Amino acid sequence: MAFVAAYSWAATGYAPQELYTLTVPTSGVRSIVGRGPVPMARYPFVPNPMRPQATTAPSEAAPQEPEAEERDVKTLMVVRLTAFTLLCNAAQRWIIELLSIAHLPYVLLGMCLLPPCLGFWKSEYTVSYGYGTATALSALAIYTSAAHFGCAPLALAHCILIILYGVRLNLYLLYRETCIPKFRLFRERIEERATQRGPRLARAPFVVSCGFLYMGLVAPLMLSASWASLSAGHPMTIIFQALIGLAYLGFAIASFGDLQKSYAKSKNPGLVTGGIYSWLRHPNYTGEQLMWTASFLAGALAYFSAQAFTLAQGAYLLVSLLGCVGINFVLAQATAQLEKRQAEKYGNDDEYKSWIGSSWAGFGVSQ
Repeated sequence: MAFVAAYSWAATGYAPQELYTLTVPTSGVRSIVGRGPVPMARYPFVPNPMRPQATTAPSEAAPQEPEAEERDVKTLMVVRLTAFTLLCNAAQRWIIELLSIAHLPYVLLGMCLLPPCLGFWKSEYTVSYGYGTATALSALAIYTSAAHFGCAPLALAHCILIILYGVRLNLYLLYRETCIPKFRLFRERIEERATQRGPRLARAPFVVSCGFLYMGLVAPLMLSASWASLSAGHPMTIIFQALIGLAYLGFAIASFGDLQKSYAKSKNPGLVTGGIYSWLRHPNYTGEQLMWTASFLAGALAYFSAQAFTLAQGAYLLVSLLGCVGINFVLAQATAQLEKRQAEKYGNDDEYKSWIGSSWAGFGVSQ
């Protein structure tokens, strides 16, 4: 229950009301920080200061001063980051324990299928926190196993990239939900529409399909782990290094795009056309497409450079291909939808017309 409550705070700040006060029996259980058994304690769950309280009528609530509201937002962000850090620390320990009792493929399957189940709570979380958590945890499990067996540094760098991607995505989502009210409203509108379409269990096919997609995204790491270190000047080594470098470049483009847009939107809610957006209209989508495509190609190269082919490796190659095609289709579709919305909103604006004439939209699909 403590983990559920902490994840609730880390992800949204909205803990269930019955979890505001938790009694946690922890006799004989070692704390995360390793200071021995933790005595039974009552942990107060303070309601989110940005959420109206049921005990106070809206008409009786006093208006909050801007300074106090800003202080509450900063406090909430600190609480969420602390919970997130503790969860990351605990996740590493749990992964090591899981790998000691279960085979890596089963661990990966569970880590790809369980995080998207957050979508049963909030529909949008399947493709946000579920996405980041599944990729980061799976990559961490592969990295832990690969490091134990002494895999090549390039293979470990491949794993680190996906870990960084998942952690970065979750931190960005935490910031966005904490500091930008319109995204909380956007999430609630998605949830309202999802609730109107049917019961929560009706989301199961979408949740499971996303889990298998995430499995396809981390499968190239299993292929890279089998990379046989060749001489530094070998053509295959040079190509492999270039592909890993391209994947990191895609990660950097997507991260910088999100960072610049968030900063620019906090100053001016209008169209963002400067910086990296002067060349790429949707760098977050284009960067991700580059990252996932290069990641797949690196895994495929590792497979074909292997001296012996196995059925398991062939299965990982097929799953990797499906994951690469799937994520590129999703991102291309998102690019096309965003292009359409921007054209409808800014189509008559001279700045917009100049911008689309001098920048690239990225890979999209026709609507």
